[in-house]
Amino acid sequence: TLNNAGVAGPIVFAVQTGTYQEQLNLGPVRGSSGMNTITFRSASGFRDDVVLQYATTNGANYVLNLSNASNFIFEKMTFYSAGAQNYANVVTMDNAETIHFNDAHIHVKGTVNNQNASCMVLGENVKYIYLDSCKLDSGYYSIKSNVAALGLNTGLYVTDCELTNFLSQGV
Repeated sequence: TLNNAGVAGPIVFAVQTGTYQEQLNLGPVRGSSGMNTITFRSASGFRDDVVLQYATTNGANYVLNLSNASNFIFEKMTFYSAGAQNYANVVTMDNAETIHFNDAHIHVKGTVNNQNASCMVLGENVKYIYLDSCKLDSGYYSIKSNVAALGLNTGLYVTDCELTNFLSQGV
């Protein structure tokens, strides 16, 4: 597997068209670096053609979790939380660095009146997160930080993105 074998150069996973009922948990990958990135990309080039969705719950409140992960790129994909009512986070991160979302659609099922339902939740030590030409749709927050102390997270770059249908705050 990727987590066990590592990488020796940049890797691109061309994800075939389809809806994948999966919960993806990515951690550290030996050999990854600024040059040796790991990219997941829609093979068709259209973000609506590749959907990663999961019915999130209280005990598993994410579709994509990046923990101690770095140098990942997600291009032209949709991430959808089909969770019931209160637990519907889509992307969660802690101790993550240099993560890119390019032309991604990150979507919570409906506008949920609960703080446990956000498009993206940033935990501690999250650095250099890039969102470019993305759509973050619904949820309580579009992007939420769970960090109480200032300075633990640095470098959130949001460029040409649409944050829509959130209940409380965009960021």
